[in-house]
Amino acid sequence: MDGPEGKLICHIEFQSYNAKDMPYRMLRYALEVHKRKKLPINQLVVYFGQKKLTMKERIKYFIGPGQHLLHLALF
Repeated sequence: MDGPEGKLICHIEFQSYNAKDMPYRMLRYALEVHKRKKLPINQLVVYFGQKKLTMKERIKYFIGPGQHLLHLALF
């Protein structure tokens, strides 16, 4: 995918249940993709489960000043 600052990877994860480890799972995916492709990655989790959403709605990990490695947002 091309963004305003060049190429990037868009990872969309579909989730049907609440997973307490979701932020860490997404971080593992982001690290592996970044390690292999050396590109920024945007991630989105789409929750469509029957139960009320209880996973963390938003979490950020930073790798340096102004550099986000992962910004997870659940919808």
